[in-house]
Amino acid sequence: MKNSIAVLILALVCSFGVQAKHLIVYYTWSTHTQTVANALHDVVGGDMVQVQVSTPYSATTDAQLYPIAQQEIANIDKNGIYPSISTTVDDIASIDTVFVGYPLWYSRMSTPMQSFLHTYGTQLAGKVIALFCSSASSAIDATISDAKRLCPNSTFTQPLWVKASEVPQASQKVNSWLQTIGYFTATSAKIIANNSQISISATQSLLTIRGTFSSFNVFSAKGSLVLSGTSPSVSISQLPHGVYIVNLSTPSGIVNRKFIK
Repeated sequence: MKNSIAVLILALVCSFGVQAKHLIVYYTWSTHTQTVANALHDVVGGDMVQVQVSTPYSATTDAQLYPIAQQEIANIDKNGIYPSISTTVDDIASIDTVFVGYPLWYSRMSTPMQSFLHTYGTQLAGKVIALFCSSASSAIDATISDAKRLCPNSTFTQPLWVKASEVPQASQKVNSWLQTIGYFTATSAKIIANNSQISISATQSLLTIRGTFSSFNVFSAKGSLVLSGTSPSVSISQLPHGVYIVNLSTPSGIVNRKFIK
């Protein structure tokens, strides 16, 4: 239930004016991730926190950083030892959505950000996490695995991967991403796992779901659960007029669709 409600946050913020609280937290090395974080903050606002290591790295170039990063990743994988960070976040319980940004190191999430998620992973249970990553050329996939390992009970949106060559276009990349994950829903009903081939239609008395899903929950505009089931057709004659979100469990993840009665 908590995960289902968390998935709705991005949709509810814009569609219905619900004042969900979010946080942008990022670690940056070459300023690329910071540039993306700033572009994101320009659009969504809210609190922004930069992760800092307790003892600054002695490295000043990528070549000097590589062996340090490699050793820290090995310490995490083999010994469960994470680098110490000085960053703290107060009142994280009140946050609904966390945008998490980081550079890619050896195809993995940078170790300071792994430390942050290791520290706060339990407190992030049930919350929505939106990852954004910068890298020279390597893909983001292994960093997603790092995040899900550290926050196994959180809900993840489609991530944003910005290559170093694309950083000058960070604003355009961020806006496109926010539309894709459903942050802007005034003109779009695409939310989070939007690659799933699923659609809904509603009359005054019947809700019809087309596509492969295992179960659904229907939420009111205020986030209250009003209906649930597994059938592709369900009566909604008892529901008052208004806007609703259908939260569906599908083979490719959670999908949300909006309808108006």
